[in-house]
Amino acid sequence: MEPKPQNENRKILAKQATNPDGTKGTSVEATFYSAPLPPPEMMAAYEEIVKGSADRIIRRFEIQGDHRQKCEKLFVFTQSIKSLGGLLSGFIIAMTAIVGGIYTALQGKPFLGGALSFTGLAVLVGAFITDRFFSNRENGSKK
Repeated sequence: MEPKPQNENRKILAKQATNPDGTKGTSVEATFYSAPLPPPEMMAAYEEIVKGSADRIIRRFEIQGDHRQKCEKLFVFTQSIKSLGGLLSGFIIAMTAIVGGIYTALQGKPFLGGALSFTGLAVLVGAFITDRFFSNRENGSKK
């Protein structure tokens, strides 16, 4: 799927004419451009109409680029914090289950203690395997 252009201007000129043999015809001339900034000819035309407008257009483009980069940087930072927080929370929950299971087993309930410890260990292993599976899938490899 092709990305949509950020800025697309179209210029269409239609001309009707009568040919020497008496038939009528229409010719159509179309000009298209798709870019973040207008083409140089259009920028020059803007500059002729309002002095300094080309510089204002370019500056606006630069400001938008800076804003987009700041948003992307914040998004990546936030995703990193969420990922780290999820790992830390999962580790704490799993370790609590394991330690709680050991404590319960030492208190005379080995079946319940073993079940808790096994559950905590299974959560850690499951999270690791799931992470590996989805990481490989996103990267396109089939390990």
